[in-house]
Amino acid sequence: KITGQSDEESLTELIEVSAYDALITEAENSKQFNLATRYLFLKTLKNLSDREFINFTAEKTNKEYLKEMERNNYFSEFRELTRNYEYIWYGQYVIENEEYQKLKENFDSFNKKM
Repeated sequence: KITGQSDEESLTELIEVSAYDALITEAENSKQFNLATRYLFLKTLKNLSDREFINFTAEKTNKEYLKEMERNNYFSEFRELTRNYEYIWYGQYVIENEEYQKLKENFDSFNKKM
């Protein structure tokens, strides 16, 4: 959760999985790859929640999601995606298109396994 973000803004992120695709495409088209990465991560959380691997709420931290996934076969992959997301989003690392495309492939591959 981003500090300073209201609960109402956070809750709007808890949308249907298909809605994230439009947000991802919009961010990609405007070359906002950091934002697109955020939407990829949120889509992944929503997928995990829909499959009852985690309980997706606006109040939880990524560390709490990792704890919920600890005994899951997909834990290692999820931990790596989470690490990359945190580095890009919270670390404000500027990701370029080529790096983003590789990261997107990793997210897509993970979500297809679910």
